[in-house]
Amino acid sequence: TALSTLLLARTLLPETDLGGMSPPLSLRTIDLAGNLLESVPRFVLRCTGLTDLQLDWNRLTRLPEAIGTLSALSSLSLAANALRHLPPSLSRTRIGKTLALRVAGNPGVRDPSSVLFDEEASARAFQRDFIPHPPPSVEGGVR
Repeated sequence: TALSTLLLARTLLPETDLGGMSPPLSLRTIDLAGNLLESVPRFVLRCTGLTDLQLDWNRLTRLPEAIGTLSALSSLSLAANALRHLPPSLSRTRIGKTLALRVAGNPGVRDPSSVLFDEEASARAFQRDFIPHPPPSVEGGVR
């Protein structure tokens, strides 16, 4: 059977261990939550069939523009990072229609409408989650 889910949450894998990985075309879900990543691993951006990406509880301060090329992505969870803005490639036509986006706990993304989208689009588009407890590996929070 083909690999469809890669669960690496709270493994504290160094980013260098992920860079050269060649993902299988069948990969649909990647969970990298709680790994203290400072950037999105390059292999993630090569997963053209990816539908669910979980990057909560890391140390992300920005997303690569290439994240918008993941056209099959239907769920992107970015809660509890240190994001300051969202890249324009996350088009307002996708957010809330074909892409569920979670951004709670990112101090720089207070009002997404002022960052990327107009008020009407952002009112429909953004879903904010409350995460009651951090994973054990990141209880100190993001730096």
